[in-house]
Amino acid sequence: MKNLLVILFTVFYTVITAQNIQPSMMVLPYTKTGESALNLYEDKKEYRAIIAGIEQAIIDRGGELIDLERTILNAKEQMLREGNKYKGVQDAINQNASAEITVEAEITLHTTVKYIQFGIRLKAVETSTGTIVYPGKYFASPNFPHTTNFQTVATNLLTYDKGDGVYIDIFMNGMQAGFTKMVEEGKPISVIILTGDNSSFLLSDDADDDFNLISDKIDEWVSANAHKGVFRVESSSDNRLEMTIKIPLRDVNNQPFSTKKFEKNIRRAILKICKAASLSVGSGDNPDGGSMQPNIDKGTIMLTMPRCF
Repeated sequence: MKNLLVILFTVFYTVITAQNIQPSMMVLPYTKTGESALNLYEDKKEYRAIIAGIEQAIIDRGGELIDLERTILNAKEQMLREGNKYKGVQDAINQNASAEITVEAEITLHTTVKYIQFGIRLKAVETSTGTIVYPGKYFASPNFPHTTNFQTVATNLLTYDKGDGVYIDIFMNGMQAGFTKMVEEGKPISVIILTGDNSSFLLSDDADDDFNLISDKIDEWVSANAHKGVFRVESSSDNRLEMTIKIPLRDVNNQPFSTKKFEKNIRRAILKICKAASLSVGSGDNPDGGSMQPNIDKGTIMLTMPRCF
């Protein structure tokens, strides 16, 4: 009976703790038309004001927000140092953002001689993978004169109850529920391991005297390190191994656990597996860690099997 109570308390405490974890967030302009949302943000004062109004509504509800303007400046500085690593400013933001949740703000502006009318749709996505956490609804504003304070108007509209609930409350509650679920269940990423022309190790090579293959040892490592052991092999051959893996949202110190951190862990694990295989049944040469050509695109990690020194 005592053990049962301990188990029930542990489960209850874990659930309550997960529900109380609030993500760090960043509001980021978004368009689905191909037009640069960041250019709109920098070029149109009404657009900037509406984004600021969205940020204010989230802050008023207790949200922890990372400053967008500072984030854009940091991304531009990052591109100056390592421009060839990024497709553009948006890509540099996504790869280096510390926010766990990106609130994608899709804003439409309709301008006439007398009036401006706008629409807002907020969508919460997990920053490092792009996984949708909560898809908010679209709403449209009335017409406003050009002299309107659009920051105040946007905040007021998001916090106004038209009879079907307060938009920002519905969005924040939905986002928090999705985030809590992801804390409990992990976030999905894809890992693709390829054999390149210069690879000295193949996925189908023997890994030890027990006739385990290198791909078998990778499988064992992933099973031990995936969140709650959840993963599946999507495809496997001599030259390619593709897996979908659940990884934790937070590490043991309750800090955000990024796709980049998992890439480092699995890359080092593969090198250790190859080194052990080389010493056990191979030539004894060490694998070259710099030959693995790691590449991360949102929630997809690509690695090449290493060559020897």
